[in-house]
Amino acid sequence: ARNTTLVFASRASQKDIKRLKTRMGWEFIPWYTIPDSFDKDFGVDEWHGTNAFIHDGDRVFRTYFINDRGDEQMGSTWNYLDITALVRQEEWEDSPEGYPKTPP
Repeated sequence: ARNTTLVFASRASQKDIKRLKTRMGWEFIPWYTIPDSFDKDFGVDEWHGTNAFIHDGDRVFRTYFINDRGDEQMGSTWNYLDITALVRQEEWEDSPEGYPKTPP
């Protein structure tokens, strides 16, 4: 939605991820295994974290991060769009000039 991609990443093996996705009926969620220190590099170790990134050409910036508590309400498309740098990208938003805008 809105040129934004949601992915999950964890230390779990693809075998374990596939089993969970099958049990939950999640067919279209990209879910990657973290093979290195990516999670630790971004302040998450044994628990969970929610990050938002934006890229400008080849450069990538982390624009949002929360861990431990505070992301319990996450789940809908709108919740995830609201934490991104470009938010919902709707006409009614008070976004800086040049941000993409679409009808709700």
